[in-house]
Amino acid sequence: MDYSKCTYISWFKYEESPEIKIFDGDILLVKTGSSYGKSALVENLPHAATINPQSVVLKNMKINTRFFAYQLRTYRVRDEFDKFVSGTAIPTFSQAKLSTVSIYFPSEEEQQRIVSRLDSLSAHVRELEEVTQKTIASSWRATSCRISSTSSRSADGASKSSTRGPLPDSTRT
Repeated sequence: MDYSKCTYISWFKYEESPEIKIFDGDILLVKTGSSYGKSALVENLPHAATINPQSVVLKNMKINTRFFAYQLRTYRVRDEFDKFVSGTAIPTFSQAKLSTVSIYFPSEEEQQRIVSRLDSLSAHVRELEEVTQKTIASSWRATSCRISSTSSRSADGASKSSTRGPLPDSTRT
């Protein structure tokens, strides 16, 4: 999760609503808006925090939270969300509907084995994304940055010049 763009409420409001407080290990799930069904596992929370009304916090679960967080991202669960979402302009689903989602619940050992494997694969994907970004950035810097100037005449016959920025080599003929 990215905690760099937080907004804040008063401490009074924070203490008034304990059901919206979030802590490490909680799972946040968007229930309203175009990103309904997206979820995030709260980890390394830098300070006290709450959720907004478009989300629900899942806490104190009797399942490995990392396993559950991965499960919420599966096509099967996303399809279930799609089946019970209502509204067209602002799609939403209720917490009551959320409780009808069927969850795969293997033994604790199996949950941990699955989490370990998925964590390993996720780390590998992040490494590949970093390599891809670095490769793209270095090839972009290596592209020649020629600027060409052209002259033309305006409607009144005066000379005017323009400057165009660089084009990637692949667009030149």
